[in-house]
Amino acid sequence: MKTLSIKTKLLLLIFLLLLPYLLFNIFTYIRLEKQIEVNAMHYSEQLVQQLNSRLDTYFDDLERSSLPIIVHPLVQQLMDISPEKEDYPYFHLSERIREEVIPSVIFDRPEIYGFKIVSDQGATIGNFRGLQNGSTSVNNWDEIPNHRYKIIEVHYLDSAPILTIARKFWSTPSYRHSGLLVFELRLNHLTQHFTEVELGPSGFLQVIDENGQILFHSQQEEAGQLMETTNLEMSKGMNTGSFITRNDKNAKRIVSFDRSGLTGLTVISQIPFEDLTAKPIVRHINTWIHLAFIAMIIIGVSLFSFSLTQSVSHLQKLMRQAETGNLHVRAPDNRQDEIGRLNRSFNHMVGQIRHLIEVIHKSELREKEGVIRQREAMLLAMQSQINPHFLYNTLEIINSYAIVQEVMPISRMATALGEMFRYSFNEQAKVTLQDEMDHVSRYLEIQLERYPKLEVQQVFDYDDLKAVKAIRLIVQPIVENAFKHGYSKHFLKPDYIGIFGEACQDGYKITISDRGKGMDPRRLEQYNELLHQPPDEQVQPDGIGLWNVHQRIRLTYGKPYGLTIIKSGAHGTDIELKLPYA
Repeated sequence: MKTLSIKTKLLLLIFLLLLPYLLFNIFTYIRLEKQIEVNAMHYSEQLVQQLNSRLDTYFDDLERSSLPIIVHPLVQQLMDISPEKEDYPYFHLSERIREEVIPSVIFDRPEIYGFKIVSDQGATIGNFRGLQNGSTSVNNWDEIPNHRYKIIEVHYLDSAPILTIARKFWSTPSYRHSGLLVFELRLNHLTQHFTEVELGPSGFLQVIDENGQILFHSQQEEAGQLMETTNLEMSKGMNTGSFITRNDKNAKRIVSFDRSGLTGLTVISQIPFEDLTAKPIVRHINTWIHLAFIAMIIIGVSLFSFSLTQSVSHLQKLMRQAETGNLHVRAPDNRQDEIGRLNRSFNHMVGQIRHLIEVIHKSELREKEGVIRQREAMLLAMQSQINPHFLYNTLEIINSYAIVQEVMPISRMATALGEMFRYSFNEQAKVTLQDEMDHVSRYLEIQLERYPKLEVQQVFDYDDLKAVKAIRLIVQPIVENAFKHGYSKHFLKPDYIGIFGEACQDGYKITISDRGKGMDPRRLEQYNELLHQPPDEQVQPDGIGLWNVHQRIRLTYGKPYGLTIIKSGAHGTDIELKLPYA
């Protein structure tokens, strides 16, 4: 055991503890599951038989109570009357039936919504209150049995389900003509005892007729629909029984059914097996067994882990010494398990730290030397700069002389150039887009003096620019880039510059367009790929002045702001600049 790795020892220990536990649980689970299935099937079969027996009792009672109606002399006379030929006798007889027969039918039977008597001579009388002229029409009288009711349909009136049933009878004296006794019954009244049955959280009951139509369902929205094909087809020839089916998720469901020979109705119960296995007693037994085995595993692993404490504690002391700066400590590396490999890794780490400290110390010395050289270069650059005030005064003198000599182009250029210098030398980095567009306008004034045929198109709402954040000198370099790379580089005279602004989903975008010569598609794709990289992964390309502008925007405002080259080709270039609102 001493030569085995810690991982192997732990796995072996857990396996020896868990194997009996797993075997016991598998055996217990199989036995319990089988017993639960048997008990659930037996209970479900008894339940559906009792429920169907109640329906049989009701329809048997309804059949007996309707017998006085069938043999009533007035109803028998109605069977032999033709309404078309004997108009007045039919009317007189109908009124008597309404006064003498109908009240005895509907008295003290709240489940009867309406009924009618129909003869094969076309005579019809009743008190149907749901649909016009009755609830339904029976086209094939041969389908109606002589001595029991047949279910015709289920329909809804004011969201209440109404069951229509019919019974055929014959004219007693002559047996020449037949008639139908049709009832409309409130289905909720017949199945109220069904709703009191509980079959678990997701179990349900349903009643279907001989045509597969669902007359009752625990989920009311399913009532009135046709039942889908199920394993009930496998049980044809049996009036009662149970079987187990599985759904699309392979979950077991116990289905029990009972088919009535009197009414043809089938009562079906479906109970998910998972509802049965979640009973408190079974769950509590399994919980205590699980807790006992888990406690054994925890105790065994704890005892084994305690034996590793000394080695880990010693390594921890060495690490604390290394944290205080003693990087010359070493851990024993004569063990072959994970502790030994950990000690060797610690020794290697301490050695690497000592080496890196030496490297960093040398790097800091070189960095300090570089900072000193950089400051010296900045001092020389500052000494060589022109005093901005001297430059402004010179431009004012040039502007004054131009006004005196009435050379207005020089005056406008000097004024615009002075404003550009003041904006450029301003130490404020963040400005509004309105400030930046004012600077671009002064730049374009100078270019218009150089290129009189230049067309400048600016389309944006000037008032919107105040609410857009910007950085000083980000738009003018893009416009200057269009003159330099779109026109001058290809020996073309600038003829068009367009600046378009509009609000977008995540900010405000400015599009700068020219009609010079652009770049090839491959180079365009390379530049856009570079501009979409994170700032810390970008490498400054050769020959592209836009990179600096994009870097400043991205570092200040982050994604998705910055530059994108929309298109570039022989007919010009469109560059989009996206900025956030304040």
